[in-house]
Amino acid sequence: MKDTLFIGGALKPVNVEVIAREERRLCAELSTLGEETTLQEVGQKTREWLGKVSELLLAHSVGQGAISPELAHNLWLIVSQLAVGSVHRAIAYAAAGAGRRPEVPLERLDKQAAVDYVALARAGRISAADPVGDMAKAYNVARRTVQGWVKSIQAAPNINDAPPEFVINRALSGARRFRVGGRSEAAIRLRDFKRRSRK
Repeated sequence: MKDTLFIGGALKPVNVEVIAREERRLCAELSTLGEETTLQEVGQKTREWLGKVSELLLAHSVGQGAISPELAHNLWLIVSQLAVGSVHRAIAYAAAGAGRRPEVPLERLDKQAAVDYVALARAGRISAADPVGDMAKAYNVARRTVQGWVKSIQAAPNINDAPPEFVINRALSGARRFRVGGRSEAAIRLRDFKRRSRK
C-alpha cells in the first residue's frame, strides 16, 4: 500500500508492505547474530530495525496499515521492562556505538568482568603475569583504559571465592561483546590469553 507520510521533517512516499517486510527481515537478522558480532554492529542493526518500527508506528497512527502481532509483542516486551525501571537489551544495543553516549548496562557488566579478572589474578588465583595487559589485549583497548576501569569499578564482593574458570570465561565473553575487532587479531590474542591464563 503506497502512501505519503511526514517522515524526518518531509513528506515522503512510502510502501507500508515493503517497510513491514524490511522490519521482519531486520528482526530475524538480530535474532541470529553470533557471539563474534561486535557491540557496535549489534547497535547499528538494532537502530536500523527501530527505524523501520518507527515508520510502521507512524503509518499505523494515521490509519495506513496495521502493525503485526509479532511486532506488537516485541514492543510490549520493551515497554513492559521500561515500566518497571529495567532497560530492555534492544534499547541498550540501540544506544551502543552511536557516538558519545551514556554507558549502557551491558558495557558496565563487561567492564566488571575485566576488573574481576584483574582482582583474581592479583590475588594469585589466576596465573597471569600481566592481568591488566591481558585484559587490554582481550578487550582491544589501551592499557590505561583497563587501569581506569580497575580504579573506578569495585571488584565484585567475594570475588576471591569465585571459581577461576568462571571468572576467566566471563571476562572472555565480555571481551567478545566489547571489542571492535570481531574475528581479527584481537580474537587471536584472546585465544592466546585464554591458554596462558589457565593454571
